[in-house]
Amino acid sequence: MSNIIEEIQAPSRLQRFKDSDFIYHFKRDKVAMFSFAVFLAFLLPRYLRQLFLPLTLMI
Repeated sequence: MSNIIEEIQAPSRLQRFKDSDFIYHFKRDKVAMFSFAVFLAFLLPRYLRQLFLPLTLMI
């Protein structure tokens, strides 16, 4: 009979963050999710514009 010892690895920081109470409550709070969506609606075009602006100047 072989003696096999399984190593238990500690969860990574990302895994601990995903399992945290912060994410648990954020996913269940509709106001927080809506607010984050509005925040992204303002933030994403600002940074995506920088990617496409040089293309529009070349035309």
